[in-house]
Amino acid sequence: MPIVMPKWKVTGARAYMGNEPGSEFYADIEPDAAKRAIDRGSIELVGEGMPRLDPARVSPPEPSEGPAAPSPLLALEPETED
Repeated sequence: MPIVMPKWKVTGARAYMGNEPGSEFYADIEPDAAKRAIDRGSIELVGEGMPRLDPARVSPPEPSEGPAAPSPLLALEPETED
């Protein structure tokens, strides 16, 4: 059985964790914080949500081919006189 991240809905008049009223989002919210938010009417649990990624089975993306983007530090290097 996969472990899933809960799906929540913002039910209050103000944004919750950056999510606007009426929107749904996935998040692991600490149980005490979730209870307080539910009790005051800010959010409600609406579903099991989406599966969490298993870090042991996920690898970072391969670097893209082509020229690398210039380093932002290049602009900070002092100019030299030749």
